[in-house]
Amino acid sequence: MSMRRAPPPDGALLSPSWSSSFSSKYSVNQMLESPMPSPALPSIVPRHGKKPRPNHLRNALRRLLPMSKWICGLLILGWVLTSRSSWRILPLITGDSSLNENCDLMNEERSPEHPMPIFIANSKGRPRLSISLPKHLPYPLRPSEYSFVCSRYEDAARRLQQQKSHSGFYHNRGFHKYYYTDPNFMDVREAEEHGFLPVKQDDGTLPSQQTSDEEKSLSMKHLRTDGKICEKTLTHVLETTDAGIGKTMMSLWLSYGLAQEEGRAFFIDDSNWSYGKYTDLFKPPPTPFCLPPPPHHRLPCPHHARHLLVSAATSQWTFGEAFREHFQNSEEPKAYRQKRIFGLMRVGYEALFHLAPEDAAYATSRLSELDGIRLKGRRIVGVNVRRGNRHPWEYQYQDSYTPLETYADAADAFLTQEFHPGAKNSSAVPQSEKSPEELDSVTLLASDDPDVHSTPELSHTRRAQSHISLANKAALDAASPLTVPRSSNSEVIFSKFVDGNVGWEGGFFPSVFWGLGNAAAGSTAARGLRNEREDPAPSELSLSLRGLVARAYLLDLKILGASDAVVCGVSSIGCRLLAVMLGWQKGIVQGRWKNVDGGYGWTAFEKDNSF
Repeated sequence: MSMRRAPPPDGALLSPSWSSSFSSKYSVNQMLESPMPSPALPSIVPRHGKKPRPNHLRNALRRLLPMSKWICGLLILGWVLTSRSSWRILPLITGDSSLNENCDLMNEERSPEHPMPIFIANSKGRPRLSISLPKHLPYPLRPSEYSFVCSRYEDAARRLQQQKSHSGFYHNRGFHKYYYTDPNFMDVREAEEHGFLPVKQDDGTLPSQQTSDEEKSLSMKHLRTDGKICEKTLTHVLETTDAGIGKTMMSLWLSYGLAQEEGRAFFIDDSNWSYGKYTDLFKPPPTPFCLPPPPHHRLPCPHHARHLLVSAATSQWTFGEAFREHFQNSEEPKAYRQKRIFGLMRVGYEALFHLAPEDAAYATSRLSELDGIRLKGRRIVGVNVRRGNRHPWEYQYQDSYTPLETYADAADAFLTQEFHPGAKNSSAVPQSEKSPEELDSVTLLASDDPDVHSTPELSHTRRAQSHISLANKAALDAASPLTVPRSSNSEVIFSKFVDGNVGWEGGFFPSVFWGLGNAAAGSTAARGLRNEREDPAPSELSLSLRGLVARAYLLDLKILGASDAVVCGVSSIGCRLLAVMLGWQKGIVQGRWKNVDGGYGWTAFEKDNSF
C-alpha cells in the first residue's frame, strides 16, 4: 500500500531549510529525468511472505566477543609479568642506512658488542633511550668512539621524540637548550636498578657499588673518601688528537668550572695523554670525598647524564652552541658577553694551575726577581708571540704572521699610558721627559719561535724564563749530546735521536711534535693521528721530550701571567689563557690584556665559534 506525497506547506518552497535539504539529495538532472519518488509506509510483514534468513556469523561473533576480551587481557598480563625479568633492545633506526642496527630480543646473557645508544622497552612497552658502553672494552674509549656515540644518540633522541610528540626535538642543527632534560633518557644506573640492563656480579652487587683495584688504590693515595660512589661526576679525559697543550688547558679549566657550577665531583683521566702523566706537570687536582663511578657509567652525552665524560672529541656537545647560548649574555657589549664563561675558566685556573714541585720552585724564584723590579717603581709587560701553525685572525695577515713591531708598539703604548696618562701615544712623549722608572721597565718575551728573541724589533726584551727553552737547529747542533731530564732526581743523556737535529725554526708545528724521539718510517709524525691513538705507543724518550715542551710552555704562561700587562694575539690559545690568568677586572675591565690581532675581544672559542 502506498500513498502519494502531500504537497509542501505554503511557503515551503521558499524556505531555505527545506530547499537546501531537498537539493542536497536530488540533483537537477534527476528531477528532470524521473518523476518524484513516492513515499511508502514501512511494511508490517516480510515481502513475498518470506521470513528473513538468520545471520549465523554475526551471532557467533557476538558470543566470542566477551571471550576474546578475557583472552587478550590474560595475554597482556602474562607479557607484563614476564617482561619484568628480561629486557629488550629495539631496532635503532638512524638517518644513515649504513648505520642502522637490527638487534634481536636480548636477555642477561647477551649485550651489545660496541658502544652505542640503545632503545629499551619497559614493562608497558614504552621505549626509553640509554647508552651501552660494553665493559670488556678498554677504558677510555677511542675519541672517535665517543663522538660516534653522541652523534648516534642525538639522532635517535630526535627521532624518538618526534614519534612521540610529532614535533621537533632539537632546534638549530640538532641542539636544544643546554639544561634540557630528555624525558626519554634512562641513565645506566637507573636501567640497571630496574633490571633493564644486565647486572652480573659474583657478589650480587650492582656495578655502581663496585670500584676497580686502580680506583681503590687511588682513593688510598689521593682521595679523601668514605668509600661511596659520587652521586654526580664530571671526568675530563686528557686524550686528544691536538698536538698543542693550550687547548687541553682551556678545556680542562672550563670543565672544572662547569663541574663546580653543576655540583659534580671532578676527576681527570690521563691514561692516553700524549704528554704523559698529569702529575709530571702539575700537582694533583683537588680531590672529592667520594669514589669515581665505574667506567661504563661515564657517558659522553646527554649533558644531564649522572656521570658525564668530557674530552676533546665531545667538546662540540659539551661546549657547543647550546653552551654558548646559555652562558653568553647577548645583551652585554661584545667584550663582556662571555663574562660567565671567563668566570668558569678562572675557577678552573685557580684550582688546577699549580706546577709540579721542580718547576714551581723555579717559578717562585723568578717571580721574586720580578717583584724586586716592581718595588723600584718599574713596570713589567709580558709579550707572547705565537707562530708556527697558528696564523692571525686579522684578514691581512691570515696567511702570514702579525708584524713584530705591532707587539713592540703595543708594549710601548702601555708604558706610556702608565707613566703619562694624558699622552695620546708613545711618540708624543719626548725621550727627555721619560722617567728612569719608565726607561728601566722590563718587557718579557715568550715565543714558540726561538728566532724571535734575536729580531731587531724585540731585541730589547728579556726571556720570560730560561729554565727550559725551545731551541733552533743551530743551538741544538752546538749542544751535543742532548740532555733530557727524566725526573726531578735523575737525568738521562741521549745522543742525537734523529739523523741531524730538528729545531723549532718557525715555531711550533704538530709534525715536529709527533716526531720527537720517533723518526721511524710510518710513525705518527708521518701519518698523523686522525682520531686514532698513537700506534705504537710513544716511547719513554718521546714522552720525555714532549714533557719538556709542555713544561717550557707552562713556565712561560706562569711568568707572563704575573705581568702588569700582556700583549698577544687572540688567535693564540695561550693569549686567551693569559687573559684568564690576569683576571677579569685587571685584564678586561682595566684593559691590561691587549690583543694585537684585529679588533677582537676575549673569547673562549675559535673564529668559527668552535671550541
